[in-house]
This record gives sequence, structure tokens and C-alpha cells, in this order.
Amino acid sequence: MIEGFSRQNELTMRLLLVFCCRKTKFGGVRWEEFDLDEAVWHLPAERVKNGDAIDIPTRALEWLRELHHMSCNSQWVLPAREMQHRMRPHIQESTQPVALSNLKNNLPDMPYFTI
Repeated sequence: MIEGFSRQNELTMRLLLVFCCRKTKFGGVRWEEFDLDEAVWHLPAERVKNGDAIDIPTRALEWLRELHHMSCNSQWVLPAREMQHRMRPHIQESTQPVALSNLKNNLPDMPYFTI
């Protein structure tokens, strides 16, 4: 685990890199889109920019199962921790950049990678 970074944030960042997807795409994902037995993310057409559904195979099952346990039976892979005054029941788009900004000073300089 990365010091000062929650395990949920760490797993989320790893999965963003594994799936090569935008944080907004992964932030709004529901467990119903994942088939953990078949190791596939079924991304429905309405959530894909070009309107074509995509099946994304994955080997990151251990991380997904850990997030599933952390989500406490939520329909969301990344549920909001608190629902007070929130319009979305899942993680906010700003959560990952805020978490990463806390670690930015400890990251190596990566000119072709932005946070």
C-alpha cells in the first residue's frame, strides 16, 4: 500500500491503467457491467463514446474482487463514501486527482503522463 493513499484509491489507479480508460468512465461503472467469472467488463453502448458496446477482457480479477468486497454490496464499483448533498451515488470525478495531488511530490517526473 502507498503511504497516504487509501487502498481503494490505489486499486482504482491500477485499474485505470490496466483498462486504459478515463476516470469518468470508470468512476460511473456498476458491478452489473463486470462478469468476474468470465473476466470481462461489458461496457454498454450507452456508455461508449462511439455508441458501440465493448467487451474488455481482464486479468485484474484480484483487484476487482477486492474492490467488490470494499463496495459493501453497492451497485457501484466505486460508491460515494457519503451521500450528504451529493447528486451522484458513485465516486466524484475529482476524487482521484485530489488523492494524487497529495502524493505528487513523491512521484518521479513523468513528462508524458499527466494526473
